[in-house]
Amino acid sequence: MKLSAPGKIFLAGEYAVLDGAPALVAGLDLRLHAASEAAEVTELVRGNARWSQGVVPAELRFAKAGVDLAARLCLEEGRTPRSLRLVFEDDFARDGLKLGLGGSAAATVLGVRAVCAAHQRPVTDEEVLALAAAAHWAEQGGSGSGGDVAACTLGGVLRVRALHAWRSAEEVLQTPARA
Repeated sequence: MKLSAPGKIFLAGEYAVLDGAPALVAGLDLRLHAASEAAEVTELVRGNARWSQGVVPAELRFAKAGVDLAARLCLEEGRTPRSLRLVFEDDFARDGLKLGLGGSAAATVLGVRAVCAAHQRPVTDEEVLALAAAAHWAEQGGSGSGGDVAACTLGGVLRVRALHAWRSAEEVLQTPARA
C-alpha cells in the first residue's frame, strides 16, 4: 500500500499557539511518501535507518510513536496483532538538513495510518489526528501545539489552537489509546 501525508507551513502564530492563541497552518503539496506491506516483524525504514526492535534511530522515533499508539488501539479493540514493514521513500530534509516542513508530524500520521490499515481497522481523519497528535506530543516530551500534525493529517488551511488535557508525556502513554 502506498501512503502519503502533506508537509506543513505555519502562516501565522507558530509560537503564539504554544501559549493558547490561535494559529493558521496549511498543508503543502510537498508530501512525505511511504510504502507499507505485511511483514513478520514490524520494521520501519528510512534511508539506512531501520527499526524492528531495540534502540530506535532518531530519524524514526516519531514514526515509531505513531505506530506504537495505533497498535495499542488495535490491541485494545481485540484485533489480532499484525506486523508491517513501513518504508519512507522520501522526506523533508535536504542533504541532512531539516527544512521545517513537518517531517516528524507527517511520519507520525503515516505510522498511525499504516498500522490501522494493516489491522484492517477503518480510521477517520479525526481518529488519525487524535492518535498522531498524542503520539507526537508525547514523543516531544510533552510539548508542541499539534498544529503541524493537523496540517499533515487534514491538509488545507486550518485555524488551530492547542487544547489538550494532558499534563505530561507519561500521562498520554498511560491513557487508553481509544481515549
